[in-house]
Amino acid sequence: TTKQDGPDYGCSMPRYDCALQAGQYAKWRRGEWSVVEVDMNHYTPWDLEKITPNTFFPVPACVIFAIKADRSHRASPLKTQAQLWIGPPGGPFQHEMIDLQDSSRAFESPYGARAFQGATFVPRALLFVEVSEAPVALVSGICSIQPRRSAQEKPPWKNLSASSLYPLSGSIEDKHIYSVHTGETIAPFVLLAPRQVALPMQDRWTGIDYSDDISNIGGVNSRTLGIRMRARWEAMCDIWNDNKINNELSLLERIDYMNKLSNQMDKVHTRLVYSTSGIPTATVVRDPDILIDTKLYWIKCKSLKEAHYLTALINSKVLREKVDYLMAKGMFGARDVHKHLWRLPIPEYDKDNSLHIELASLGRKLHSQAQNRWKEEVVERTAADKTISVTVARRVLRKWLTTNPKAQRAEEIVKQLVSRG
Repeated sequence: TTKQDGPDYGCSMPRYDCALQAGQYAKWRRGEWSVVEVDMNHYTPWDLEKITPNTFFPVPACVIFAIKADRSHRASPLKTQAQLWIGPPGGPFQHEMIDLQDSSRAFESPYGARAFQGATFVPRALLFVEVSEAPVALVSGICSIQPRRSAQEKPPWKNLSASSLYPLSGSIEDKHIYSVHTGETIAPFVLLAPRQVALPMQDRWTGIDYSDDISNIGGVNSRTLGIRMRARWEAMCDIWNDNKINNELSLLERIDYMNKLSNQMDKVHTRLVYSTSGIPTATVVRDPDILIDTKLYWIKCKSLKEAHYLTALINSKVLREKVDYLMAKGMFGARDVHKHLWRLPIPEYDKDNSLHIELASLGRKLHSQAQNRWKEEVVERTAADKTISVTVARRVLRKWLTTNPKAQRAEEIVKQLVSRG
């Protein structure tokens, strides 16, 4: 759009995933467009997220203005503040000036370098299994399994019929079955029952024995696998190769993408895990045998106190509100947490810092109380034949936290810590 004494360009764009903060658009925000250079600093951008109901675009929007660069206007970056519009469509509106955050900036917290994403156990239909409880079979080191299907599967895997996955059902050496925590098995301060995956690993600590020998199957040294797992792994690779779309990776390369599985071979007794998306959710994992799925990030903690410190911090409403601005947003609100929370000035646990010590203590007590609260809920729901799920667990525990005195004190401390840096 152009007009006299006004901007040459006016762009209505997605607010979060593009214009105002996403790292991949940093060059665009500097006014360095492919065809022309512009001055984006002359006019203040509009943030339209708080116009409710915000239904005129499928995602929260913003408006950015620019002037074509010339002798009187050099190419200049976007302003570091935006005008936030608050009110119903059509007005009346209130306006506030807000600071803009660039999600491409370096991590301000040391935990940014210590957080790792879990392994890519995808496609789930090939890797996740349901294990039958057969004591006699387990004694001999053999168990019975079948693929665990999920409503969250994506094409083409969700379209696979039961008959096409039939080769993946049957008996298998139980040494190839591993427990894994996913986004569906954690709630605030609480671990739910883990899932199981069938993997071509020799054992938990040796990991996968890679081999380029053409006589082996799917890049794995077949001699390290049980006979049954060998047959299953061959079937898994065949199904993967027959159905994958626009993917040159082998199934093994997919599972251990960017070494996200290999990185978990060290015996770590205390880990903090948190969800990659939705409302930040965290808890502590103390079983070193457990694997971590790609829907979670994990941090190797130097002590249990550090783990409790982090869970109290990540599960707080204060952190949720601060990180919400940095998260990508869609039609249903903030989606992706990933490492965005570490762009906040979250300090590393200091055993000599009184606030850190108190927050760790509160985290430990909340961990214990939350587990007891959820156990009570499970008993009540089981007796009433009501649904028990991760969605219920998160809803119940978050509601419980709003009235818990220790949680309220934790909120006060987190506010101080994040503000201080």
